[in-house]
Amino acid sequence: MEVLKTLAGFGRLARPFWLSRRRWPEWLLLLFIVGLTLFTVRVSVWILDWDQRFYDAVAAFDGSHMPSLIVEYAIYMALITLCIASREWLQKVLMFRWRTHLTSGLQRRWLGRHRQYRLQLRDEPDNPDQRIAEDIWLLADKSLTLFFSFINNVAKLSAFVAILWVSSGVHSVSVGGITVMVHGYLVWVALAYSVLSTGLAHWIGHRLQRLNVERQHREADYRATLLRIRDHAEQIAFYRGERTEYGRLKVRYAAIRDNWRALINREFKLSTFSAAYVRISLFIPIFAALPLYLSRQITFGEMMKARAAFTRVQDGFGWFTDSYRELIEWAAVVERLDGFERAMATLDAPQAKNEVESVANANANANANANANANANANANANANAAAGVVAASAMAGTATHHGTEAGMDKGAEAHQGVAFAGTVPLLRIEGLSLRTPDGRPLLQDVQLEASAGEWVLLDGESGIGKSTLLRTVAGLWPWYEGNFRLDTARVLFVPQRPYLPQDSLRAVLCYPQWGHGDDDRLKAALAQVGLARLQDSLDQVQNWGRVLSGGEQQRISLARVLLVRPQALFLDEATGQLDPQSAAAMVRLLQQALPGALCVAISHQPEVKALFTRRAVLTAAADAP
Repeated sequence: MEVLKTLAGFGRLARPFWLSRRRWPEWLLLLFIVGLTLFTVRVSVWILDWDQRFYDAVAAFDGSHMPSLIVEYAIYMALITLCIASREWLQKVLMFRWRTHLTSGLQRRWLGRHRQYRLQLRDEPDNPDQRIAEDIWLLADKSLTLFFSFINNVAKLSAFVAILWVSSGVHSVSVGGITVMVHGYLVWVALAYSVLSTGLAHWIGHRLQRLNVERQHREADYRATLLRIRDHAEQIAFYRGERTEYGRLKVRYAAIRDNWRALINREFKLSTFSAAYVRISLFIPIFAALPLYLSRQITFGEMMKARAAFTRVQDGFGWFTDSYRELIEWAAVVERLDGFERAMATLDAPQAKNEVESVANANANANANANANANANANANANANAAAGVVAASAMAGTATHHGTEAGMDKGAEAHQGVAFAGTVPLLRIEGLSLRTPDGRPLLQDVQLEASAGEWVLLDGESGIGKSTLLRTVAGLWPWYEGNFRLDTARVLFVPQRPYLPQDSLRAVLCYPQWGHGDDDRLKAALAQVGLARLQDSLDQVQNWGRVLSGGEQQRISLARVLLVRPQALFLDEATGQLDPQSAAAMVRLLQQALPGALCVAISHQPEVKALFTRRAVLTAAADAP
């Protein structure tokens, strides 16, 4: 059952690439590599015939044929070398093409429909970075290596079984006074030995798959902890938390150590068996063919030919034994990647033609020009990716309505509250929206809200009741809800409390999430407006800006992005929380002046900022909220 599960998972991973009609060059490359493999086996058959003639000449002390035999052998070696080198090079080319396709597809799905965020809410799967960066490469490399190895062994088995069968002749075996004539007995000896060794190898090493999966998990956990320490070095230093982090690393490494001990103990047993298996294999064909030679049924050259054929047949029958460790590691990689794919597939997200882009397509014709730069055009953010910095919303145009469908939702939830504002033509309409935690606990219930262009609406209420979660829901990030909401514009920006600043040039940081260069004058003007004029000459400087800039300066960067994009609907989640009250209020007034016709829905706990909003929606927690 475990084998079938692994093969089914591999099929799901390999199907998009190998069954695509556009992959005919890769299929031709695959067939050419198979052809080289088969030709290599054919040359091996020629070498086997050469072995017989060479050893017969040696046994007969015949040196007259040696020069021609040496030239012939040199030609065979040149052919073998060329075929093997070409095959390995082409295999690496094919591997990297497959890896590129797998990486692109997995990256697209992971970043599409906010899955990178939603998977974190479920706390699964662990360490997607390892699965994308390492496991994909291992899958492509090991799959092709094992496939061509299998083809090579099948070809050898097909070619050399007939030779070994003929070389074996007919051997009589007496059992209990009964003489039995055995045809091709060397073939049967090779088969029996391979079956026995395969069974023993599986019995000894079957636990290696689970141990390898655990090893990958634990290595990834340890690496992730190291990365978190690096990313939060300052916070740890302020807390004097180095000793605690050292203890956490020790725990992670202890898990690696315990797994490693179990793994090497199991591999020691398998290696001991494999070493014995290989050495015994060297002598079995000699002992098996020796009676035929001693009875003068075959010549010395024929015995050496039978020995070589036996070795290749035994290799064919024993492929599973020889490749057992690689098969185990391959199965572990398949399990991890397939688990990653299935975790993303279970997310309640509608399929889109382009998962990376926003669902909003009301202004699709204008969006084609949105990626030119971060200009203040009407559609500057229509195609922006959802991300942790300035997040382009999954904006719903027209009459699009959204419903929560995740498990754990209570469809019979009672109405708890209603906060409604009537505008002229609402850009945002929320009707009976009830929010839940991933495990089904209620947060907000029956939220009613309407807001129109030009309104600045403050979401107010106690900390922890779900205000930020409400914004996440409208952004399309939070799937655990019931009710309807509608956002009638594609020009939307969501600005979270913690801005995302990629490690890139300041120009790229300002233009984010757009992938462009932007106009220097506009970028410098935006920096000056938010109080970062000192950075105007650093547009092309590449830095880890998340470390270079303070928390307040990072928030100013995110507000500069708002000025560059000029959205029609703006959502702020404590976007000025790390600024002093006066500066925070000044930033909000700046946005109000720059975006006079925009709708803004915001969360803030700063009295100076709260006083600037024209409307206030007080949210209260559900009666049975945690």
